[in-house]
Amino acid sequence: DAETTAIWRGLPILPGALLWIPQISHLLLLPLFFTFFALLPGPLFKARWPWVIVWSPALLVAAWTSPRLYEQIYDPPLVQELPAWIRFVIGAGVILYCGGGLVALLITYRRSALQDRARFRILIFGAFVGLAPLIPFLAGIFWGTLTQSSLVWFFVSDAYRHALVGLFVFFPICLAYVIVRHNVLRDPAQSDRKA
Repeated sequence: DAETTAIWRGLPILPGALLWIPQISHLLLLPLFFTFFALLPGPLFKARWPWVIVWSPALLVAAWTSPRLYEQIYDPPLVQELPAWIRFVIGAGVILYCGGGLVALLITYRRSALQDRARFRILIFGAFVGLAPLIPFLAGIFWGTLTQSSLVWFFVSDAYRHALVGLFVFFPICLAYVIVRHNVLRDPAQSDRKA
């Protein structure tokens, strides 16, 4: 908002520059989400070219958006509204990257050995219960102003948002459990060497 950007503009150079780290990194949250789940319990892709396809759109959008973010902070326009096509693209990106991330997690889970499946079962449960309902909500935030669809507006309604809070807690709890109980973030190659 205007008050926050005014404070940012008044900061010394170094603290102001440090604020750009989260500002730019939030543009890459969608491919990071996909990448996280595409690497558990093993990498979804063996070749590099699929990762280029996954990351290229997000990096292009980040490169295109960064100068506009700078303008919003240091020379904000009177009206700050995203064009309709950008809202549509971001909403579609939420569905593709987030939905794709959950599908990638399921595929790598199905490919993994039986002992790994047992360790990841709780994470699969937490990811689908806690994160899957967020996807239509996040897409609806961007698409809501583009349509009068009652379905899209349902996903941004107060009732749905309140349900999301209760469901979301399943994911961090399940993730913490599998990290502490099963050490799922370790490198399998390292554990093989120790054995």
